[in-house]
Amino acid sequence: MFHHRMLAKAILTIITAFAFTAAFAEDLPETAKAPAAAMAKLDALQGEWKAVTEIIQSDGVWQEQSVTLVVIEKSLGGLLLTESEIERISGDATSPQLKIDYTFDQYRKVYRVSVIDSGWGIMDIYEGDLEDGAISLTNIRSGTSFPLEGGGELFFRLNMPVSEDKHVLDINLSADKGETWQPFYRVTYTPAKLE
Repeated sequence: MFHHRMLAKAILTIITAFAFTAAFAEDLPETAKAPAAAMAKLDALQGEWKAVTEIIQSDGVWQEQSVTLVVIEKSLGGLLLTESEIERISGDATSPQLKIDYTFDQYRKVYRVSVIDSGWGIMDIYEGDLEDGAISLTNIRSGTSFPLEGGGELFFRLNMPVSEDKHVLDINLSADKGETWQPFYRVTYTPAKLE
């Protein structure tokens, strides 16, 4: 029953977002039209998704960490896209929850993603672009790296197609500020099904 209500809410959110874009695009202030158009390119990410998170092992095998139900929805007149966890299906119940916000900076011509979790409380900022139907961002320029003992840093790169029914977010890491990257995590989003 819970899934039926949440799916209905997600569908209503999507319909409302499309209706808003179509009916009120001319009502947006001029300053909001360019970022709204850029954010419209991420519309395929909206909805309710089952998110399977995996981490790569030293032997190259992906190991499942958790399965969650997330909702991705627009607000602020289509200028903000937010991903929030609504249910943990499997995995460690004490592992941190994430909140992810997508925006577009029309002056610097970059998409910006902020990620904050309930474990460390640190906001990580990623910047990048959308090319060939995929968004690619890093936290190199923002300086929100993960500090290591001995003065090292870990940087991360996010890559995800935004024009398919199934989205795979690849998270790579770098210990040399982006000169080389290696697989780290991946999150596979599939549409939540009625149960």
